Amino acid sequence: MSERRKVIQQGLAALGVVFSLLFVGYEIRQNTAAVRGATMQSMSDAHSEFMLAMSLDQDFADVVLRVFSGASTQDLAPHETLQMNMNLVGWVGMLENTYLQHRLGLVSDVVFESYGWNNAIHQTTYFGTWWTGSSLLFVSPEFKSFFESRVRIGP
Repeated sequence: MSERRKVIQQGLAALGVVFSLLFVGYEIRQNTAAVRGATMQSMSDAHSEFMLAMSLDQDFADVVLRVFSGASTQDLAPHETLQMNMNLVGWVGMLENTYLQHRLGLVSDVVFESYGWNNAIHQTTYFGTWWTGSSLLFVSPEFKSFFESRVRIGP
């Protein structure tokens, strides 16, 4: 085999490797976009299901209205307190998930900034008492610190 032929074959092989790497890079970008899209859809679905479940239960909707009107834990029946506490655990869990997904780069800054950080529930007496009085074992210390620096808690 001539030297020229070897050089041409090596050049074509090198081009093949370059094109393969470009293709892999393109596929990784496509996959990243798909993962981001799936993450956003999952967050949207969770938020919608959370709000829908809360709105379909008339009794619990009344509890929420009372909390927004200034009710504290002493103003609620034990089962209403349990409902409200579980609701808040779910809500804060969704916020922490958004925080973690944002840190991983799966949630854009625009979406992250618009997500429930300014929800009025955070400014209720109930939430302030719940947040400061619970052990918050369900959130990471990092998120707790972030949340407290970001959100006005209580009235």
